[in-house]
Amino acid sequence: SMGAAPVPSASLVLILTSYQTTFGGENPEGFAFLVAIDWLVDRLATMFNIGGDLAVSAIVANKVKKDMAEKLEGSEANTEEESVILSGI
Repeated sequence: SMGAAPVPSASLVLILTSYQTTFGGENPEGFAFLVAIDWLVDRLATMFNIGGDLAVSAIVANKVKKDMAEKLEGSEANTEEESVILSGI
């Protein structure tokens, strides 16, 4: 989705512009078919984008949790704040 605006049906403008740049000023004959299914493609792209963001967020959260637990367990004197953090992990 790099290069496309984060608005609904922005991909249609990108597709039409790319087509016209490549093949000259004419409009594609099958553009009506693209318009007809764009809503579905747009929703699927959003679903995959959100799923990827969720996966990366879960990986980072897990890594931070493990790093914090190792850091706090390795220190000799645990403060009250560190104890609260450890109990939440």
